[in-house]
Amino acid sequence: FLLDSSQPLLNIQDILKKWREKYKQTNKKVILLTHHRIWDDSIISAKPFKHDKSFYFRDIFELLDGFVDIIIAGNSKRQYFQDLPAVIKNNKIPNLTTTFWEENIQNIKVYNVGMGNGFPYATYVTFYLHNDFLIPVSKTIKVSNNGLDKFGLVDVDIYKGIIRDTNTNDLTLIDKLKIYYKRYENFLYGFVLGIIFLSFFIYIGRILSGKKK
Repeated sequence: FLLDSSQPLLNIQDILKKWREKYKQTNKKVILLTHHRIWDDSIISAKPFKHDKSFYFRDIFELLDGFVDIIIAGNSKRQYFQDLPAVIKNNKIPNLTTTFWEENIQNIKVYNVGMGNGFPYATYVTFYLHNDFLIPVSKTIKVSNNGLDKFGLVDVDIYKGIIRDTNTNDLTLIDKLKIYYKRYENFLYGFVLGIIFLSFFIYIGRILSGKKK
């Protein structure tokens, strides 16, 4: 079944009810194809027909449970495993290798097969039904050398990975300051903003008190 998961909740519920009533007794595997990861409530759009789904999975779960065996979503991996250099924070290493991932929602097996940026590697996933099991097989095609080293791996001379468990005694003063800055970045921003606001209100207070005199 192909479901437009951008629709309003009531539309989706109505569609699923009709499918469930008509095909509930089938002895075949029921596979639902959607764009969004409809089982994932971590990112939701405020309205239908936007970037993400606009409903909670619990609102359709009873219509799927005991009816749908497998859900395949084409939602891009970019939202979960970043691979677009233009929006990667702090020049972190992009994820170029994830082709799909599998999850289990009680009795429903779900797959995310989105390609993501598709650059420098493009991917696609095919499925084979074998002994009543759906088997995903992914393929990767290199379309560019940009961002790759001579081995075809992510070029770590371009991107910056996260280094843990460093011995601070071996770090330079600048490196230590960077670590402390990252650790207390939010506190420092809040402290500086607090000083600015306090200075502003003190200044306004002095002006007002001067006028009263």
